[in-house]
Amino acid sequence: MDVWAIDDSSSYLFSISSRMRRDIMNINNESIYAFILNNHTLHYISDFTVGVNYICLILFTVIAFVGICANGLVLFRMCTHPEIRRTPHNHFISNLAVSDLVVLLLLVTRRILNFYSYVFLFEDTVLERVFIYAQYICVQSTALILAAMSISRYHFTAHSLRARTDWTTTRVRKLCGSAWLVSGILYTPILFGVLFIEGNSSFLLVPYPIKRKIFSTIRLFPMFIVPASIIIASYVGIVITFKRTGETLKKFNSNQTAMQRRAKVQGKKLTRMVIFIVLVFFISWGPVQVLLTVLDLRPYTLPLSVVRWKLIIIIQSCFAFLPFCGCTLNPFIYAYSNNTFFKFSLAWCK
Repeated sequence: MDVWAIDDSSSYLFSISSRMRRDIMNINNESIYAFILNNHTLHYISDFTVGVNYICLILFTVIAFVGICANGLVLFRMCTHPEIRRTPHNHFISNLAVSDLVVLLLLVTRRILNFYSYVFLFEDTVLERVFIYAQYICVQSTALILAAMSISRYHFTAHSLRARTDWTTTRVRKLCGSAWLVSGILYTPILFGVLFIEGNSSFLLVPYPIKRKIFSTIRLFPMFIVPASIIIASYVGIVITFKRTGETLKKFNSNQTAMQRRAKVQGKKLTRMVIFIVLVFFISWGPVQVLLTVLDLRPYTLPLSVVRWKLIIIIQSCFAFLPFCGCTLNPFIYAYSNNTFFKFSLAWCK
């Protein structure tokens, strides 16, 4: 029988409604869960959480510092060299770098402020809502921009001549601007408190609101499912195009000029870069967003066992580590796949 430790020196019980107590007891007839102020179990969980957060703070801050510097270098290169901005593909990269930079600043700032403050600064305040709103905008805009990049790579592969006239710098600017605008509109409910819970959800068995459950489920569609479908369809089209044109290219390969061969190699290199960025995005943001949705679909805000509580803390910390790594890794992918960025990075390091 699982029993939460009780501190006999305290007689103050948290207010749990009779319906909640009945629901808890119906979960497992052999288990008793009692939440008592200042009891030993809550102190143990609190110390465990602080220890995990301390380790994560050091690790995440170091990674975020590297990512902020790397993304800053990408944007600095864009601002100081106008000739790079003339390439439509580099406009996509600059928008992705802005998104990664803002996300890293938001994540590490929120974690540092909460860790070093005795009172949590982010407890259903306007500041908390703005932070989360900005973070979701960046993640959503990144997903939409990656979908647009995948479509552009398909057009450049299947209809190379037409794509050069269709995918102009002006069009890419409008697409990226639309991605940011749509993302801002999609997540305006966050500013009105759709994700926040009334009551002390850190120590009380507070039920999750229906509106939060609905929002947490629906957000996966524009953030992952729709962009992933577009990206998969684009790269399936690229593979089919490569197979159809493979034999034709072999026949005329000897007649190609050096410039045409370089353009072909560069096109494949850019396609591989987009694939790597897409994989990094879904691996870094997919697990944590799915986990948050699963946690929001629970009946109550607190786990009903110490083991489950510790497991959630560990899994959350591991999954929270992935976005930091993804935002930090992207600039190095840009540098590896783009000769101009690579040469600039080497020159700056020297």
